Amino acid sequence: MKPRERAIRALELEEPDRVPMFELEFQYPEEIIGEGYVLSRNQDEWTKTVFRDFLKQDENMMAEGKKLDVTEHNTRVLAETCRKLGYDIIRVAFVPDPVKSIELLKKLRQTI
Repeated sequence: MKPRERAIRALELEEPDRVPMFELEFQYPEEIIGEGYVLSRNQDEWTKTVFRDFLKQDENMMAEGKKLDVTEHNTRVLAETCRKLGYDIIRVAFVPDPVKSIELLKKLRQTI
C-alpha cells in the first residue's frame, strides 16, 4: 500500500495494511539526511520559539535564509527526512509559507 492510500484509509476509519507513521516535527534533520533547516525572520512564532537559540546565535543561518527560498528549502529537507525514515504523512513545519509548502509537496509526491 502506498503512503497516501494508507493515510487516507486510516483517516476514513478503514483498515490500512499498517498504522501510518509520521512525526510532529523534526528539529534536527541534519542528523538523518545531512542537511538542516534554514531559518528566516518571517517564520511563525512557534518556529521562532522552538529555534530561539538558533535565531539568537546563528546569524550565518539567517544570512543564508536571505539568499534562498526558505519555504522551498525546508520543504525539500522535510520531505527527504520523511522519505528516508519511511514515514507516510508529512506535517508541514518550519516554513514561512505553509500553503506554498503543501503545493511543493504535491509536486514532489508526483516524482517519488
